[in-house]
This record gives sequence, C-alpha cells and structure tokens, in this order.
Amino acid sequence: MGGFQTKLGLLTLVVVCLAIVAPASAVPYTLVDNGSSVTIDPQSQQGVSNWTVEGIGYNLFQEWFWVRVGDAAGTGQTSLDAISSVSTLVAPEVLRTIFTGNGYSIEMYNFLTGGGAGTAPTSDLAQTITIHNNTGKTLHFFQYADFDLRGDPSNDLVTVLNANAVLQTKLGASVTLSEAVVGPAPAVWQTDFYANILNSLNSGSNFDLTATPVGVTKGPGDMTWAAEWNFAPGTTIISKDLRLVVPEPVTMFSAFMAISGLGMYMRKRTRVA
Repeated sequence: MGGFQTKLGLLTLVVVCLAIVAPASAVPYTLVDNGSSVTIDPQSQQGVSNWTVEGIGYNLFQEWFWVRVGDAAGTGQTSLDAISSVSTLVAPEVLRTIFTGNGYSIEMYNFLTGGGAGTAPTSDLAQTITIHNNTGKTLHFFQYADFDLRGDPSNDLVTVLNANAVLQTKLGASVTLSEAVVGPAPAVWQTDFYANILNSLNSGSNFDLTATPVGVTKGPGDMTWAAEWNFAPGTTIISKDLRLVVPEPVTMFSAFMAISGLGMYMRKRTRVA
C-alpha cells in the first residue's frame, strides 16, 4: 500500500495547488502517464473507460457512479452524468470534477499512474471522492464497474476479498484488476453478470446491492461488480485505488486475441443505451 499512500500524498498536493490549474478542456478527457492512458467522460454514463497499459487497451468498458437521496418510494438512483458538473484537467494525469445536486455535492479526483514497461506493466487509478451531504437524509452512493480484461468480456472471474477489496482475473491469463478501498469500506459489494446490476441502477426504482459473500468467486463470464456506501448528513471522503496488471510480452497470439477482444468489445458497447 506504500505506493498508493504516496499517490494520496501527491493528490493532496494537487488540491493545495488547485489555484494554478489549467483551464477546463472539452470532454471526454484522456489522462496519460508513463505508458498508460484512460478516458473519462463526466457527462456520459460511460464514465471511465478504455484503460490502456503499454499499448494493451480496452481493459475497462465502464466504471461510473450513481447516487440516491433517502428511501422514499420511487426515488430511484441518479447517474452522476445527469447532475450539473464542472471538470478541470489539473495535470495530464489528474482530472477534478465537481457534481452539484439538490442539497449535496460530490468532488471527485481521478489520478492515473503508469508503471512503465516491464515483465508485468502496471497502472493505478487513484480516486478520491468527497461527499457533502446537506440533505438531512441518508445519501446512498454506488460505484459500478465493468472491466473486460484484455478487451475480452468473456471468462472473467470476480472475488470479494474482504470488506475493502475486490479482485478480477481471467481464466488462462495472468492479467489482474484489483480495487482497494482505504476508507471508508463499502456497506456491501455485489458481483453479477453483465448487465444485471447496471439495469437495476437504471431502473428508476429504489435499488440496494445484495451482498456477495467474502471469498466467493463468481464467473467465468462477462462479470461486473459494484459497491454501495450509505452516508448520514455531513462530509465523508472515499479514498480508493484501482490497479491493473497486464503481463508482457505481447505475443502474436496475444495480439490476435486483443483484436478479437476489440470486436467483442465494440459489439458489447452497442448494447449500452
């Protein structure tokens, strides 16, 4: 966790220096650092996508967030892209977005770090999310993630490791995706096949995740996962880190699989409204 703590320290420095940041540019944004890149569109439900490490792309199909205020019948969840927002590209690897809702605001930093070439190139996406809840009600905050490792939506496995971490792997490959939540831990994690969780979040009806037990592996298949936090009025900061490890070298067979995976990725993309 030392590397992630370093990134959190750097992110704090970025916040302090915010007064001299560059002006906002047009969406979507592409963060880049040391052989890695990721696309972020705060104005689309696609959200965070297309994470590339050393030329191996399409590892991330969609990662995004939903919010629900209170539990009154028919409230439903709102995707953050449907909320008024302002984004600033703080640095080539850092994006800051502030979402302003009715009685609450959410400030989100995405901080990309590339590990460079090697036997197992890595990339980290640190996310710090500050939630100001002035609604007088419980604010339910959801993270949804759909990683297609190596651009292939099939044969993925997802395991909830503990209250703070989830791991995604692929049968027959050593590529891995993990998320570690420094704090606070989600109230619940859920894993499921595409697109069951996504459809429930977008149903317009109140939805809460159903816990997947710790240590249980779901899959193989086109797997997705989600986390839910429930916050009383006040201010809370979620600190977490996504780590992608994509082994090298890329052989001709791997290149063929990447091309095939891209075809499946694009076919899958057409299924998202």
